[in-house]
Amino acid sequence: MKRYIYFYRTENLINGNFYYGVHKTSILEDGYLGSGKRILYAIKKYGNENFKKEILLFFDTYDEALNYESEIVTEKLIMDPSCYNLALGGKSDTGFLRKGPALINKDTKELIKPNTIEEFNKLFKSGNYFGHTKNHANFKNENGKIFYLDINDKKIKELNLHGITSGRFISKDKNGNTYMINKNDERYLNGELVGIWKNKKHSTETKQKIKKTMNEHNHQKGEKNSQYGTILIHNINLKKCTRIKKENLNEWLKQGWLKGGKFNWKK
Repeated sequence: MKRYIYFYRTENLINGNFYYGVHKTSILEDGYLGSGKRILYAIKKYGNENFKKEILLFFDTYDEALNYESEIVTEKLIMDPSCYNLALGGKSDTGFLRKGPALINKDTKELIKPNTIEEFNKLFKSGNYFGHTKNHANFKNENGKIFYLDINDKKIKELNLHGITSGRFISKDKNGNTYMINKNDERYLNGELVGIWKNKKHSTETKQKIKKTMNEHNHQKGEKNSQYGTILIHNINLKKCTRIKKENLNEWLKQGWLKGGKFNWKK
């Protein structure tokens, strides 16, 4: 029997509140909406018929789904009053957070993911580890080893580290089911899966909605924009493009990077 593993979003059709989660099942239409305390209370209050669940991504393994969930259900998200999630994403079957309250080695900056709450407490109390902080992110090397660094840390370039989702993208099959896969996945190479935006275009109505939304979100303009004070640069030899702070531009130019985000790797 086929086993489905997916990342989903459940929305309250009355007030717009939402919940993200991971689910594995052999029956897609099993009526599952979520298992968090807050979402269960809301379902009991408003009734199942007033909730809509949307499957966002399918995964091959439960661990992959949990890792993706931990990237979406962040501390910032659960602080949103419209969000039903109470805990950071990435819970295992035992209920322990695989990612989120992970620990960082103070000396090596390596990300450690305890398997039990007892192991977590032991490591944390040793004084050799600390938790996630603002302006930090997870990075990985060629062997998949994960590091937790400040986004401006020089080690990112020195160790040739990349974001943990580097080389992965969202694809879809002929039925519209979506998957997070590696760029060398056989299903993508043989045409079974394609990029999610292939043969897909925004309708005139959708374009108007996007334009209206952007005009209404004035809080994203100027210094309040997350990309304010940054600039795109690229490196032809490395075939990479990244965004940096403008004040660091000269340092990157000295290392062979070029200003701008328009490039052609075939040259």
